[in-house]
Amino acid sequence: MEIVTEMAERARKMGFGQEEISFTLIEPMATVLPGMDKFLIRQSVKRLKALGITVIHGHFISEVKEKSIVLSNGDELPSDLFIFTAGIAIEEPSKDAQVSLNPRGQILVDAYMRLAGHENVFVVGDVAEQKNSAGEILPPTSQAAKLGARRVAENILAHTRGEPLLVNDAKMRGIVVALGGHHAAAVLFGSIKLPSPYAYWLKKLIFILHALSLKRLLP
Repeated sequence: MEIVTEMAERARKMGFGQEEISFTLIEPMATVLPGMDKFLIRQSVKRLKALGITVIHGHFISEVKEKSIVLSNGDELPSDLFIFTAGIAIEEPSKDAQVSLNPRGQILVDAYMRLAGHENVFVVGDVAEQKNSAGEILPPTSQAAKLGARRVAENILAHTRGEPLLVNDAKMRGIVVALGGHHAAAVLFGSIKLPSPYAYWLKKLIFILHALSLKRLLP
């Protein structure tokens, strides 16, 4: 999302019109940012339209040729530049692994982040399905992975000590989506919704805070 909006933003600022440089986003899912807050999706769609970016939903890219790409439905689109950004997917488990996957390909776990039917096997990272208190699947962000990792570490320690395990009640503090240029959208604590330019300056502040925290770790 950020790559195509940033490229389109720069092209428009350089004076190129849609008839000179056009952009197409191929999204296999029914919406952009699947699984994220509807506000973020609406703001993203609004931004894509404002930049004149065409979005094609429901199809994969089956072939890349020198001057075109072929979609899974057989449509062939002319292309001078093709950028592939990989999504989140896990290696297909072996038949002996005895794991169940959700429609997104994530491994189903219990409330303690354990593999179903295995009391001493924990799953962590983007490959694990995590849900919030409302039962909604969390998007595979670094924040969700860190929350899950912390809970798994706590539960592994509790398991070795024979203590009760802790339920994984991951609570996302917020999500910021960069939309090219000085544009962004954010949702904080599940209810505070920030459009541009507020979300953009929040994103800048987060980057500064991260840079300062990393600087303290350096010798």
